[in-house]
Amino acid sequence: MTLTNWYESGQKKSEGSCSDGKKNGLWTWWYENGNKELEKNYKDNKLDGVSTSWHESGEKRSEQNFKHGKMVGSYTAFETEIFEDSVDNRLRTITDFNGNFDYMTLREFAKKDYGLKDELDYGRQIIETPEHLSQYWWTYALMIARQWKIIYPCIKDKITSFIDVNGVEIIDYGCGQGGASLLFLDKFYSDFKKNISKIKLTDAGSLALQRAKMFLENYSSDIKKIIKYAEKEINNLGGKPEKWIEYPLVTNITDYNEIKRSMKEEGRLNEWVEWMLSNVEPSEKEHIGIKEILVWSYNDSVLRQAKLDCIEQDKEYNELLWNALNLDDKFVEHLKRQLKKEDVTVSRGVSTVKYFPEKSFHELVLRTMKQEGTNWNIVKRNLSKHTLEGEKIKIIEVSNQEGEMRPQIQLYTVDSVEPYKVMESTFKKKLTAYRKHLK
Repeated sequence: MTLTNWYESGQKKSEGSCSDGKKNGLWTWWYENGNKELEKNYKDNKLDGVSTSWHESGEKRSEQNFKHGKMVGSYTAFETEIFEDSVDNRLRTITDFNGNFDYMTLREFAKKDYGLKDELDYGRQIIETPEHLSQYWWTYALMIARQWKIIYPCIKDKITSFIDVNGVEIIDYGCGQGGASLLFLDKFYSDFKKNISKIKLTDAGSLALQRAKMFLENYSSDIKKIIKYAEKEINNLGGKPEKWIEYPLVTNITDYNEIKRSMKEEGRLNEWVEWMLSNVEPSEKEHIGIKEILVWSYNDSVLRQAKLDCIEQDKEYNELLWNALNLDDKFVEHLKRQLKKEDVTVSRGVSTVKYFPEKSFHELVLRTMKQEGTNWNIVKRNLSKHTLEGEKIKIIEVSNQEGEMRPQIQLYTVDSVEPYKVMESTFKKKLTAYRKHLK
């Protein structure tokens, strides 16, 4: 049986097949302007196959593979994607930054039914796409509001009596899109306005977390200042460096081995090890008039950024500082052996690897720069134009160690089982050597 839904204008909204009450085969959704919005493949009501989304302009936005309802591989965001949040744009037109909107007002234009309820797994699924953000508001927002209505009378007096001179800290773990915090503020904002000292939001889904921060920042100018306390503290310390380090900082073999696999899968293992070795230096300590070599420590620039990272992520810095100042020989030698395995050498703390080690990718970069110029972003965008037969470039979003989505460039060749991978940040840095080579 084929099910079809229509907009009031007469434009087709969605269409797909059902058997025994379950979605099967291809389902398609359209924008009201007639352009395709989504295509999803189902088997027994579970996603199975490629799911694709498009911008309203018609440009492809993303692709994701599924098997038996589970995501397979990485979420692919195409080069044209810019996460333009229409909910954010709408919200900014109604708020005066003084609590002039509430949870239910927001729900009215944040919700949209994409038929993705089953994919949310009763609210347990990490939200990966803008469509799932809207589906969550459609499916669960009223239920959450009803639960809060029951809880509120039980905690009202306790919370009110808890206010003290140090202020109130709101900590919302697994915040999703910040719905619970919004419901809390709807009831207590006017009372707590001068007493809220900190709001901490955490969630495994980067898009949901982005939404939560945006909603609360729009709630009021006071809340916006509180959420941005980390940025203010970082600015007080001189701000972020121009070249922000994007590698995880480890101080022992155990932590290194835990992260090693994921770095290798991202194609960044060697450059990560090179970075660590190039930023460690011998340190010494004077004890009872005698200078004692304390083996190794990270240099000041790394330690400064580690402090900024801890402020930004609300993590403890003192323990990390102690470990970073007391690296043992075994750890440093372990890093050197890792590079030796890969035939990469480090001399005086500086890597001798200037170019991309993958020959096909190295040659592709040279061809592209000769034709397109040396601007790294233009080179990146035009790599696909200069591939050889059997080569294919993909640029996707992958999660880093902090759970943030970052662009990764992948080169597929007919001879390779796995693609060659390089993070966009590394690509940008490496092109410096290529510019010098082409002069």
